[in-house]
Amino acid sequence: MRSGKLSSSSLTLLWCGLAFIFMAGGCRAVSPVSGSLKPANRLFTASQSSWYPTEPGLRWDYVLRDIEGTGTGQERQMMFGIAERQAVGSATCAVLQRRYGNFEPPPTRIWVTPDSVKLSRLNSPVNGPSITILRAPWQSGASWPGRPLPDGHSEVISVIGMRDTEVPAGRFETWQVDHLIRYADGNSDVLSYWYAAGVGCVRMIERATLYVGGKPVKLATEACLTRFQAKAWPPQGGTQPSPLQPSPLSRPSVEGSLLF
Repeated sequence: MRSGKLSSSSLTLLWCGLAFIFMAGGCRAVSPVSGSLKPANRLFTASQSSWYPTEPGLRWDYVLRDIEGTGTGQERQMMFGIAERQAVGSATCAVLQRRYGNFEPPPTRIWVTPDSVKLSRLNSPVNGPSITILRAPWQSGASWPGRPLPDGHSEVISVIGMRDTEVPAGRFETWQVDHLIRYADGNSDVLSYWYAAGVGCVRMIERATLYVGGKPVKLATEACLTRFQAKAWPPQGGTQPSPLQPSPLSRPSVEGSLLF
């Protein structure tokens, strides 16, 4: 299988740059539903930290499901957690860890200011590749550049609007934010994220296009929040890295691209 849209180096950058991203108690069996968009003149002015919490010990549990492409309908689990806060020069960042079954990707560095949320790889230089996933003030139709992708590809992040979004963890008033990836050949993919105040990302849909045997294959993976807890990270048993499994990063799905 090879990518018909991005070179291997470009795919690595794409995987390293997104963020679902990505968050109360309870686990009700409710099908994920997004309601109609709310009035477009709503303006977001609250602190970004309320939409992307970074208190050490926070934990988000999600159920993943392929909704398009190979493996449609198959469910699996993932966990996110805030491990600690670190001082970097005069600033402070949070460290996010993630688990997908037996696979644990590199941690993510989260920078939260009153005006924005920025993500980068913890093992990359402080001034290395990053992506601004949220930027104030939010208003329906607002947009800003994403990562500077190579090879003629581009990314634009846009605020779509407010929705009532239902996931297994409950029903939330959310902001929908889309990442539009345009490829040099004229094709594109959209990655969508829904953020709730005080919780973070409650739903994500990531889409990708690969070429298999010279034919384009559309893939899409959805992640929905099942539980949000305080003082629950690291999970029982710690967070020691597990051996790399072949499946999670075999394509740019939620597992491969979320949260740097």
